[in-house]
Amino acid sequence: ADPGFFEMVEYFFHKACILSEDKLIDEDMKMVKISREEKVKKTHGILKIIEPCAHVLEVNFPLQKDDGRSPCKGGIRYSLDVCADEVKALSALMTYKCACVDVPFGGGKA
Repeated sequence: ADPGFFEMVEYFFHKACILSEDKLIDEDMKMVKISREEKVKKTHGILKIIEPCAHVLEVNFPLQKDDGRSPCKGGIRYSLDVCADEVKALSALMTYKCACVDVPFGGGKA
């Protein structure tokens, strides 16, 4: 069976963590005055906290059909064809995208 969308997002995020680990330790933490072993432990601890997506906050909003003149929530999140896996995956991707460009928004999806 093919992996779900969210499972694929988690897999590639994990690969990115592995690929970026040495840079985090050797370049981004070069000014930190601790041993490399301590830097490795600290980096692993931070990535272990960041990596799992185990929290879901559910909020309900009233819906309004888009009349073309007012801002409205809409799109894929309100489609009957969307499952929780897809919403979690898109939310995770938006979180990472915002983090990469230093935009202070999470990836919440309704």
